[in-house]
Amino acid sequence: MKAHSIDSSPPAAQRPERELLLVPPASAAVRARQLMAEARAAALDNLTELMEALEAARSLAESVAAGGDLYDVGVRELSGRLSEDLLWRGRSLRALAEREHRGLLPH
Repeated sequence: MKAHSIDSSPPAAQRPERELLLVPPASAAVRARQLMAEARAAALDNLTELMEALEAARSLAESVAAGGDLYDVGVRELSGRLSEDLLWRGRSLRALAEREHRGLLPH
């Protein structure tokens, strides 16, 4: 004779899900502060990438400006002006980014 087991629990599709929260969910204000901090960190990462790209462009423009007879006089002059402009704009951006970074520090 074959024994049948009787399972009184509902099938898996019908069982209610249990919440296994060890830590209560954060309040909306806490989540908003966390999201804002993450967004600011991403913005600073973006500024860092921009500063690196400006430096790469400045270096390339300086290389063209120093290229001698390889480039036309107008190209060299424009590259020299561009290199200097990018140098100062990069420095300005770095100063602004540092000020922004200081704003992320705890008060």
